[in-house]
Parts: sequence; C-alpha cells; structure tokens
Amino acid sequence: AEEQLYASFPSELQHVARAIGFDDLFSPRLQQIAGRLHLSSRSLQRKLLQHGATFSKLVQRNRLLKSSYYLLQSDVPLPEIGFLSGFTDQSHFCRVLKSNIGMSPQVYRGIVNTR
Repeated sequence: AEEQLYASFPSELQHVARAIGFDDLFSPRLQQIAGRLHLSSRSLQRKLLQHGATFSKLVQRNRLLKSSYYLLQSDVPLPEIGFLSGFTDQSHFCRVLKSNIGMSPQVYRGIVNTR
C-alpha cells in the first residue's frame, strides 16, 4: 500500500519521500533525512528546491497521503487518523485536509464510501 502512495510523488522526489517515510510524521528532521540519503542538509534543500518542493511540504504531503489512505481504506475514527498521520490535533488535521482537497475528512470519507 505504501508503494502506491509513494508513486504519487514525482519520480525525482520518491526516494526523499521514502526516507521521510510514514512511520514518524510527528517530528521528521531535515538533518536526519539528509543523513539517511548521505547528503548534507543544505544539499537536500537545494535538491528539493530544484523540483519545486520544500522539506516541510514533502512532510505535509506524506501526512496527507497517509490520512487519505486511512480515510479510504479503514474505519479508523477521524481523531485517530489525524494522530496516526502526524497531525498534532484534530482541528489542524481538518484544516489542512480541507485546504488541500476542499472538504473535511468526514465529507471526504462519506463521498468515497458512497461510491
């Protein structure tokens, strides 16, 4: 399932997304991820900028993909999905999801589950 989520990233950024992973989305650190990729922090930042990305945007995208997966593939309660996806609180999870996909987690799950 994770491989399908990584496939949604541009090919040049998939290895960075994999290094960030979906396990620790609460506090991924640029320095740690750069180290996993055998790069300096600055080199990783430059590489991301070459592809129109930033580290924080990549982390956010990982969080959104993980939460979307849970919304589509499980009956996990919404507060738990936000937590499992690395959001600090339910309202932040709802705001980020709504600003990125245009609807709340409840509406998103309801639309998908009615198809």
